[in-house]
Amino acid sequence: MLERCHRNYVQSWWEMARSFPGAQIESWQDGTAIRTSVPSELGNTLFVMKRPDDAADLLKRARRFFSGPNPWRILANAESREAISGAVGASMNPKPGDPGMLLSPLRESPPTPASLRIELVSGPAQLSDFRRAASKGFGIPGFVMNGLFPRTPSETDPVVLLVGYEGSEPAASAVTVVVEGIGGIFTVGVRRPSRGRGYGKAITWAAVDAGRERGCDSCYLEASEMGLPVYRRMGFQVVSEYPEWHSGFSMGRRARALFYFLGKGITGW
Repeated sequence: MLERCHRNYVQSWWEMARSFPGAQIESWQDGTAIRTSVPSELGNTLFVMKRPDDAADLLKRARRFFSGPNPWRILANAESREAISGAVGASMNPKPGDPGMLLSPLRESPPTPASLRIELVSGPAQLSDFRRAASKGFGIPGFVMNGLFPRTPSETDPVVLLVGYEGSEPAASAVTVVVEGIGGIFTVGVRRPSRGRGYGKAITWAAVDAGRERGCDSCYLEASEMGLPVYRRMGFQVVSEYPEWHSGFSMGRRARALFYFLGKGITGW
């Protein structure tokens, strides 16, 4: 089950990253590297979901793959921590990362708060509202959300988008990615004025239901510090850890990122 969860996690990242310009993926037996043109470590990641036989060689391949100016990161599972840490040494900055949580079997979802209306994104207007809710929930520029979610998913698409409305205002967002019979849940966010009303939990349950309706027997997510107690109360259990190592910004990378985001801010909001 945990291997299925890891495969869902990595493939879900690709399903969302593939819409960005320059997106490329390269899979090896001991890791999967995803690269985009976005000067952010979130868009340039080496996933290591099992202990590599030769971590130094894996790191060498990854450095070639991410040889451009953008920063990148390694995201591993707990089993790989020691091997990756030894190979990286002091060349990258370690971070503890977030836990992976599993809900299996799926539980019946409780009623949604009366003040929140949750809809499946099925058209351009709902897509725009989803992007707005996600942008406000995470404090991420709108053009980034436009790049991550450029179109309305079809009925056969593995990606399902959900938007929650408080009155007429888009207030909450969530994504379900169906891979390996598991619903990977991402982008659970609530705009600041609407927090503390149970909306995060409600839209997460809606994401669980979206996975259930598409044949999933389990749901999996990476929990933030804020979301962890909420997911525990829902019945999710911590089953993995995702330690990270970040390449960091050189001055050249900082300048390139600044011009990139300024340019997008002017032309793409």
